[in-house]
Amino acid sequence: MPGQVPVTIRPLAPEETGAFRTVARRSFGWLDSLGFSTKGDGVLVAVDDDGEVVGGTVLRTFTTGGRRIGVVDWVFADPERAPRGTGSALRDAGMAWFAEVGADELFASIEPFNTASEALHRAGGFAPIPWKVQAARWGWRLPEVHLRSHLTPYGTNERPWVRPVEADERWWRPRTWWTATAPINVALLLIVSVRSPLGLATDVSGLLWIASITLALLGVREGLVRLVARGFGQRRLLHVPWSNGVPVAGLFALAFGIWVPLTGSSVPAPGGTWRLDRETRWMLPAHLVGGLTVAALAWALLLLGPPDGAVPWSDVARAAMMLAFLDLVVPADHFVGTTARLALRHSPATWMVVAAVGAGPTVAALLT
Repeated sequence: MPGQVPVTIRPLAPEETGAFRTVARRSFGWLDSLGFSTKGDGVLVAVDDDGEVVGGTVLRTFTTGGRRIGVVDWVFADPERAPRGTGSALRDAGMAWFAEVGADELFASIEPFNTASEALHRAGGFAPIPWKVQAARWGWRLPEVHLRSHLTPYGTNERPWVRPVEADERWWRPRTWWTATAPINVALLLIVSVRSPLGLATDVSGLLWIASITLALLGVREGLVRLVARGFGQRRLLHVPWSNGVPVAGLFALAFGIWVPLTGSSVPAPGGTWRLDRETRWMLPAHLVGGLTVAALAWALLLLGPPDGAVPWSDVARAAMMLAFLDLVVPADHFVGTTARLALRHSPATWMVVAAVGAGPTVAALLT
């Protein structure tokens, strides 16, 4: 038939598990596939005309509040061998499976850099929904929905995509660095300034300085990222806040007095029409300039040790060290907007050099 995808979608056979995992690893990369699991209520595999595994999806359901929620844990296609349309075929087969088991609504967690998955789910009727819609839809069961759908535990960069979605439930207003990322981080560091055992200033002027420090450090980083991106011809970027990281970052701030910076991700606009592997050419140098500038400031303050006066340099140094550590050291997929993640995509050697620069101030401070 014209337009028919030359793959067969069927349940995974036990003897295919090894090939299934290999294709998943090839699709996600070795780091992102560390958490991959074939455990699910429905595991479907895509095989080509030669009987070779070229993709798959892992599906799961749970019930809460009288609703049966279907979760797309994984969906992938071999980037080298899967015929065009394999992802769509897997998505449609997954939705048919959910219909058979009586799922009332479907849920997928997608981070903004995974534009292929965003486009795939958007074409299937999924859409991301903001916090207020999540709260209205699931009420006090929202934390349970997040936990059981694997959203909150990973935390910072993913957004919930659901189906069905009413027109007025979709993302209705863009969030920017000024309206989301900056206020979130100011609030987190203000909590740290009161809670931290390191003795940050807690008077009114000190709290104002903490807010100014947060804005200055994150603003310099974001500004340099955008400046270098413009030099590579990227005139317009879309900022995606990491609002889903607030619970985890808030826990660190309240329990340990540690600031976990939520820098957000600056991606090409409009979203959903680009691929990360094609954008690393400009994204890596842009983030390197922003991240290494913050690390250079942390190193300078650590080595020079200027005394606090009109400017609380000790607070600036601690904040710069935390931002440099997260940005340059942590390459986790859900912090994909960090320099570390982009450096690791380039090569492990690049990441090791960048991580050494970012971790240096923190290690040196701990040793002294």
